[in-house]
Amino acid sequence: MKYVRKTKAPKFFKVDTQHLKDWGKYKSKKKRDLKLHILRNEQYFLCIYCEGKVSMKNSHIEHLRPKDVNKYPGRLFEYKNLTVSCNGDCQDFCLDDQPHTCGHVKANLYDEQLFLNPTELEDIEAYFIYDSDDGRILPSEKDPNRAMYMIYTVLKLNEPQLCMARKIALKTLQNKLSTFPKEKRKDILKTILRKESIAFISFLRYRYRKII
Repeated sequence: MKYVRKTKAPKFFKVDTQHLKDWGKYKSKKKRDLKLHILRNEQYFLCIYCEGKVSMKNSHIEHLRPKDVNKYPGRLFEYKNLTVSCNGDCQDFCLDDQPHTCGHVKANLYDEQLFLNPTELEDIEAYFIYDSDDGRILPSEKDPNRAMYMIYTVLKLNEPQLCMARKIALKTLQNKLSTFPKEKRKDILKTILRKESIAFISFLRYRYRKII
């Protein structure tokens, strides 16, 4: 997981939602406009949770704090609470069409003491480490309880398809680097890892942390 800086709420969102109190009344076309804005300007077409590449078709608007007006009054249309998650099947390794990870699996799970909010914690990457051999995300020593809550209880971030996707992302990067002269690879790698739009970028940065 990586930090995502929220921008100011776009004017069209404020206009479209100023009198709404029910998420179901928010028109589908308006939701698509909002989702596209978030993906383009804040998340660079990556899932807010797993960092897998997403499109408009295989993602949904995600409420970080759930759509529960009893628990979180005023959060339903709060822009900083709205992100975009994959549908839990974006890696195409699943044998069914059921959500396995991220927002749809999370549903209404939200513990204020344990949830690591990727739009609020600028150092959120420090809560996790990775195993580059099998692609798993693991808790660091920073706060293992909160990291484990996110990985295993809320988001299921070590499902086989996600681990496989991380390994593929690493192999793809390594193959790309191999096409350049050896003396240029280090600088090219640093340039690539500065980008925010690469799938599983936190995993790749961790793998090459001694270089960058």
